[in-house]
Amino acid sequence: MHEKMIGPAHVRIEQLSDGQSRVSVRRSYVGGPASPAADQVWRIVADFGGLKVIFPSLVRVYISYPNAADGDVGTIRDMAFDPGPGGGKLNLGIEQLESVDHSSRTLAYISVLGMPVSGYRSVMTVSGDDVCELSWISTCRPIEGAGDFLEILAGILASGANQIATHLGID
Repeated sequence: MHEKMIGPAHVRIEQLSDGQSRVSVRRSYVGGPASPAADQVWRIVADFGGLKVIFPSLVRVYISYPNAADGDVGTIRDMAFDPGPGGGKLNLGIEQLESVDHSSRTLAYISVLGMPVSGYRSVMTVSGDDVCELSWISTCRPIEGAGDFLEILAGILASGANQIATHLGID
């Protein structure tokens, strides 16, 4: 197990006994006078097609709705991210919404394409009220040659969790 802080986000990377790996990110938020933090954070997390708020480097997203409504289980997001200062080709990914439960503020999605892993699944849960915590837990099996992908993934998730606070002005 490896733990570290990336900004205010607490990151843990661990190998599980079944051969899978788990990357966990936890980030706390404090609400403002207008509404409790949990409501604000959940609105961002639950907007499966609104990924640009979490990842400003997103340059393209196509959403395919199974029943013509964002947030329906089965919704697909096809994404392209800026390759960064070095240039090169866009980083691509396709993810599918697996479940969303507004009462427990939990959303789960899987990666269909674009990561050097198999069996990728992420669960995002917002708990609390005025002071809340986002728990973003991803499990996967890195494929051979994936190198330090788990470290990269931890950085991506922590950056997204930290960006939510920046977007809400509650950093």
